[in-house]
Amino acid sequence: YDTIAQMFSNAYASGRRQVEFKCANLEIYDEVRKNLITNSGVFDFIQGDSSTISYVEDEEQRTLCFWL
Repeated sequence: YDTIAQMFSNAYASGRRQVEFKCANLEIYDEVRKNLITNSGVFDFIQGDSSTISYVEDEEQRTLCFWL
């Protein structure tokens, strides 16, 4: 979670409007997806008052992309 938190923090600090994760394997992808999407953990990293977030996922490529 520290790495994920840092990625969101860096995106906000640099003014980027998205954060993208490419996971090393399917096991990590499934864990990150479960924690951020299924369990709504992504909201732990969102700055401001946001109750929704847009994202796209690609299990085959093991990527998750969130728009801030």
